[in-house]
Amino acid sequence: MSRIGVDARFINDRYHGIGRYTFNLLEALTRLDKENVYFLLYDPASPNSRFDMGLLRRRPNVHLVEARLPLYLPQEQLALPLLMRRLDLGLWHTPYLAVPLLAPCPLLCTVHDLIFHRHPEFMSRRRFLWYYRLAARLSVQRARSVIAVSRATADELRQLYPTASRKVYAVPEGVEPRFRPVADRRKRGEVRRRYRLPPRFILSVGARRPSKNLARLVRAFGRLCNQVEYALVLAGPPDPCFPDEALMIARELGLEGRVVFPGFVAEEDLPTLYSLADLFVFPSLAEGFGLPPLEAMACGTPVVVSNIPPLVEVVGRAGLTVDPYSVEQLAAAMLRVLTDPALREELRNRGLRRAAQFTWETAARKTLAVYNDYTLGVST
Repeated sequence: MSRIGVDARFINDRYHGIGRYTFNLLEALTRLDKENVYFLLYDPASPNSRFDMGLLRRRPNVHLVEARLPLYLPQEQLALPLLMRRLDLGLWHTPYLAVPLLAPCPLLCTVHDLIFHRHPEFMSRRRFLWYYRLAARLSVQRARSVIAVSRATADELRQLYPTASRKVYAVPEGVEPRFRPVADRRKRGEVRRRYRLPPRFILSVGARRPSKNLARLVRAFGRLCNQVEYALVLAGPPDPCFPDEALMIARELGLEGRVVFPGFVAEEDLPTLYSLADLFVFPSLAEGFGLPPLEAMACGTPVVVSNIPPLVEVVGRAGLTVDPYSVEQLAAAMLRVLTDPALREELRNRGLRRAAQFTWETAARKTLAVYNDYTLGVST
């Protein structure tokens, strides 16, 4: 039996993607692993309206450890190793790229993307670019094992840090069972009214920041909106660190009535939102994995995504892929799906089959294999 520590401070309202990864991985790990004991470090002062920490607390192999220690403060480099000694941990997993360098036990970290290296122009805090690059290099060197959330990200890591290539493992994320087609008319009606959704719409989900490429999506929609009776729904908050280009272009093109901005969507409403959409579009310029299109496919919604490697890896042949820099290709792909019922049905069926291949149980088992330094069955 090993005592495994995990930095669960990322499970809060600020860290959308990393928080979801951390919670879902821990939920599956602690449910499936009967051999080890988990010590989950969390900050009770951080707002968390999305995930049920009580579910983890009730597990007999879980101990929640309170630590009112904000993320990324320099003092955590001393405080975390002291905590590890006190808890007598045999392994520490940081679900991000900055590990406590003075840890007294083996370390493992998860790398979600390398945007700070490949696309620094998309960083909201560019003045801290030096920190991300330094932390990544030191963490990859110091960690015993490094998990990447896709084969594409693992390949990037190996290219960037060739001396560490042998300890990089690709462990894809999963889709939660709650993401499935929602047919309940009452629930569909409630979500439609709550977010004032139009009768027929194209959907994209995510914070409105430059890497999501929503400005080109709005321009592409502007090219086809006179040919189809659909609206474009961009669900998610604007990023205060960047200009809201999607909103500005919608106004510039006179599309305020056809482009809808419902803002933040509650976790429990996401499956219904995906199910209501006629098409899901995710034209990102940079990603490490691609969870939203996977969730959309699991809900039976056809998808169009950009042809960057992580999204192609997730979607496979279950969706249409386009050059994210081409407004023409994006518009043509959307129009093709919206005007071809047979294609929509084919993509729906392919998407459901494809999404079923990505589960958090599989991710947990592969992560546990990395914990045990036993690589059989780990996709590299």
